[in-house]
Amino acid sequence: MPEQRLKIDFKRSGGVTGMQLTTCVDVDDLPEDEGQTVRDMVEQLDLEQMSQQPSGAGAPDRFVYELRIEQGERTVDVCLGEAELPEDLRPLVRDLEKRAKSR
Repeated sequence: MPEQRLKIDFKRSGGVTGMQLTTCVDVDDLPEDEGQTVRDMVEQLDLEQMSQQPSGAGAPDRFVYELRIEQGERTVDVCLGEAELPEDLRPLVRDLEKRAKSR
């Protein structure tokens, strides 16, 4: 059975300078090994639980992370302040930050 399409929209805002980082990753457009790495990171997440967390308004000079993860027919929106970022989401966020900076 083919894997479901996976697309992630990412935005990091705030911080001391207020600069925004954004990227959109369609896993099908990545080399196979990179795509599998991103899929594995997403599979480790409890997306349902994350989507129910209150949106992080952030704190002065801290980052706010917004993600929209579209997996097959399911779309999950997550907005968390830097302090609320769960440990299991951090590897994906670091990966997306690198992709946004390299654009």
